[in-house]
Amino acid sequence: ESMIRMYAAQNLDSLAVLVNEYDTTEAFNSALIVERNKVMTQRIGIIVSSEAVFIGIGAAHLPGRNGVIELLRLQGFEVSPVYSNGNTEAPKLSGSKRMKTENNWYQYDDGGAFKVMMPSQPMMKYDTLKTASDRIITATYIDTASAQLFVVNSFTASAKSLEKQKGQYFDDLISKLTKDKNSKLIYKKKIETPSGEAMEAEVKMMLGQILRIRVYTKDNKAVQLMTGGNKKVVESERAGKFFDSFSFIK
Repeated sequence: ESMIRMYAAQNLDSLAVLVNEYDTTEAFNSALIVERNKVMTQRIGIIVSSEAVFIGIGAAHLPGRNGVIELLRLQGFEVSPVYSNGNTEAPKLSGSKRMKTENNWYQYDDGGAFKVMMPSQPMMKYDTLKTASDRIITATYIDTASAQLFVVNSFTASAKSLEKQKGQYFDDLISKLTKDKNSKLIYKKKIETPSGEAMEAEVKMMLGQILRIRVYTKDNKAVQLMTGGNKKVVESERAGKFFDSFSFIK
């Protein structure tokens, strides 16, 4: 409750003192705060280089010499505080293409390259690829009620490289998924969809779960859609809506 009061008062210095008063070992503090601050700062630097974003992190990670604010400044970013005007009401948000909903579904798009509907807002992950000129972006949503997984992976490569290797990319993906001796390929085929040609496959995993995968490539963009669960859910109307909602944005 002391932390909440200090945060509400926008007093990061006091918050830093409070956190440092915790009776923890140096190793614990390093693992819990300092090392995670470095990872957060690195990822923030990658994300904000390409688009305007809102990033929420735990308040204890903000202050101090090893806090995210100072680490961002060391990376060359200009970091300035924006203080509350005392209004406790949440601001009304204007419409955003990243927050569109349709019958409670969420429209996810990759910066204007493509769009697809997911049952709810996904968790985001950003990684780098040695073979891609851009980062790989993963959007994941797990529906705990139906035990169904929804994943969208996308990355950018050179158009020439992607055109030459897109078949190999799909084959490599299937090989990785069927690497375990208890996993097996159910089918793999080329299909025509309203969004163009795609490769589709179903793989039975080692615990009996099914992964249904569809891969699109266009120009220099590769997009992998995947849903997982039992046979019934991966071939359900819900799964169909997920796959069929995909389209490249002209």
